[in-house]
Amino acid sequence: QMQDLASRYKFSPMAGECPCGEEVAGYIADKFQKFGPPLFLKRDNGGNLNHPAVNDVLSEHFVIPLNSPVHYPPYNGAIEKAQTELKNGLVEKLAYRPCCPREHIEAYAAAVEHDLNHQPRPCLDGKIACQVFFTNRRAFSKWERRDAYVWIKSLQNDILCTEGVQPQAAWRIAAEAWLSKNGLITVTQNGKVSPNFF
Repeated sequence: QMQDLASRYKFSPMAGECPCGEEVAGYIADKFQKFGPPLFLKRDNGGNLNHPAVNDVLSEHFVIPLNSPVHYPPYNGAIEKAQTELKNGLVEKLAYRPCCPREHIEAYAAAVEHDLNHQPRPCLDGKIACQVFFTNRRAFSKWERRDAYVWIKSLQNDILCTEGVQPQAAWRIAAEAWLSKNGLITVTQNGKVSPNFF
């Protein structure tokens, strides 16, 4: 499952067995070719998502990887919700087809994705993901992505001078600082977790 966080636009999912790193890399490369590469790609710590082949595709396009903190699913809350929506949609579509052949699952998953991409969403002021994704996209050039990476890497190195900070945590803090500095996100505290002051 892959989606654009700003618009909630969902790309056709990979269906079937758990894909290996090379398959994930091919899937991502295909999406970059079709829709253009994003500035960031959030991912969890799965071996197939952190595979050298995946990292090569990200490096080639200067896409900045952003890994979730270990054992903290809320960091990727939007994609977790998207997976739940996909699974619930599949259950609904397959309710009357208990003997659906395995090779048909991908087609049903694509139909669910289509339905979800054309569903009005309160977080989009009632618009649909498809409309928002294709009309409000901000494309970053390869050089803008490279410059962002260099800035984030430099701040990560400064943060790592602080004793006890893990490299992945420093990377996430630096990425958040870049996004905030460039007006792409607004950081708020929800009061459910203890604050992390830098």
